Amino acid sequence: MKPYSPNNPPNTLSNPSPANHAPNVSMETDLSWSGGDPDAGGIVTYDVYFGTSETLSLKQTVGPYAANQTSITYDPGTLNPNTTYYWQIVARDNHGVIKEGHLWDFTTESGTGMTWNFSYGPEAFLTPTSTNGRPYLGATVDLPTGT
Repeated sequence: MKPYSPNNPPNTLSNPSPANHAPNVSMETDLSWSGGDPDAGGIVTYDVYFGTSETLSLKQTVGPYAANQTSITYDPGTLNPNTTYYWQIVARDNHGVIKEGHLWDFTTESGTGMTWNFSYGPEAFLTPTSTNGRPYLGATVDLPTGT
């Protein structure tokens, strides 16, 4: 007969990346955190909750991972610019014991291009004439920056 060995809950989730409340985070960022399980031979899966409000929805379950796998990553895809995202991880071991992480948040950068607004037309020229006979032209142009 095998001796009884109590099961411990998964490790406290920590070291979020991006850091909690981080500003100007890349729109191509991955989420990562530290987890694991103190019990040798334990197996842990992680439910990733993610969204743009504090009312989160389950996006994916990642794992299973061995107890000693403490660095976990999730790719949420390309994010929107200048948006606050909220996320939470829930760890579950192979005995069904759950450890809920804190609610974390970060805000993405404002974007990679610049916006130019051109206003030619009714705002600038109330009535086209032979001297300013320009047609109405209103445009927003997004140009990438850099080389």
